[in-house]
Amino acid sequence: MEQLINLVEEYLRFRSKLLRRLEDSMANRKEIMEAIRLSEQQLLNRKRKPEAWTNDELIRLATYLRLDHTICFHIRKLPVIIDLMPAAQRFYLLRRISIDSTKMHRRRANYNTWKTEELRLLVVTLQNMPVMY
Repeated sequence: MEQLINLVEEYLRFRSKLLRRLEDSMANRKEIMEAIRLSEQQLLNRKRKPEAWTNDELIRLATYLRLDHTICFHIRKLPVIIDLMPAAQRFYLLRRISIDSTKMHRRRANYNTWKTEELRLLVVTLQNMPVMY
């Protein structure tokens, strides 16, 4: 459980650091759009709604800004780690973060569908999870 908490917390810290770095960057918008493969409208949308960044976009952004993005690859393991949890804990966790079986199936199939708020709630839920047998 601790491994899962650390993984998600590290990913969330990385997201924040990366997006701060983008804001501080003096790079020209056109270069960023080409590097991340976003249109101008998509980039403006991401700046207005930082939670809209996908994992793949963050990887491309980190590569452009020359930052280590290893954690982005590790977050792909999240559904597997959750699936390996004891059934009672897994059901409790998924219920608390409002992920039903259909949503979980989507998250397994495409790691870009994880929402930032779900990840934050996942950490809080795991930290406060009652002992289950």
